Amino acid sequence: MGLGISLSQAVFPLTNSVFIAEYGWRSTWVLWSVAETIVFIPLTLLFVNNVPLHSETNTSDSPGSRLPVLTRRDSTFTEATRSYRFWLLMYCVLQPSLINTGIVYHIHSIVEGNGLPRLFAPAFLSSKALFGLPASFLSGFLAERCSPHYLLAMSYVLQAALLALLSVPNSRLAVLAAGACLGSAAMLGNIVLGVLLPLLFGLKAQGSIQGIVMTGAGVASAAGPAVFAYLFDAYHTYRPVLLFSIPLAFSCIGCSLWLTHYRALHYAPAKQF
Repeated sequence: MGLGISLSQAVFPLTNSVFIAEYGWRSTWVLWSVAETIVFIPLTLLFVNNVPLHSETNTSDSPGSRLPVLTRRDSTFTEATRSYRFWLLMYCVLQPSLINTGIVYHIHSIVEGNGLPRLFAPAFLSSKALFGLPASFLSGFLAERCSPHYLLAMSYVLQAALLALLSVPNSRLAVLAAGACLGSAAMLGNIVLGVLLPLLFGLKAQGSIQGIVMTGAGVASAAGPAVFAYLFDAYHTYRPVLLFSIPLAFSCIGCSLWLTHYRALHYAPAKQF
């Protein structure tokens, strides 16, 4: 899944820029909408299926069952939301959603404010995707061998580097390196979050927990561009908002390192026939 996300993010920004320049924005977006309707929606309906989880309350003794059986009690949704770990993790999700979406939305203006051609805006997005590709493989490998909270903290180190690099004027290399940091941080954070949530709260209420977390991320992503625009109007440059965001990244590092106590998950193999 990470491979497909990274490849599409690498290809589409530059492809979209070329199509808009050649055929206009209206024809380009009509083309993408038709392609999504004809190609992607049927593929989703054909290949995406739900797989039921067999837990302590829904064990499976049916012939042919090969799914794991959860043998420990997980947190309920109410128990999870009353835990300080939930709110620490929620903050760690909201912060990059707000900052990173603001950066991506305003990247053309940020690049121009740094004295560079607008062409470096799609180059930034392509650099993000190209470095997100190996980061997705490496993140999955490390998530099985390292403590997830350390990997989550590393994603915010990369975000702090991203913010510092985008504050450097007249540097093409800094913009491309910032894109690499954003892609690596985003992939690392997404993969580690998928590992960390079950470790902290178990699997029973994962649907509700992830729904709340993703809703918060969506709200923060919607607010990010507005926050950047407001601060740009106040300071007439993006550099202050980028520099002010660096302490927020370091605060997320601290919150990540605090997430050290996991709920033990033990699985017993289902009966095989």
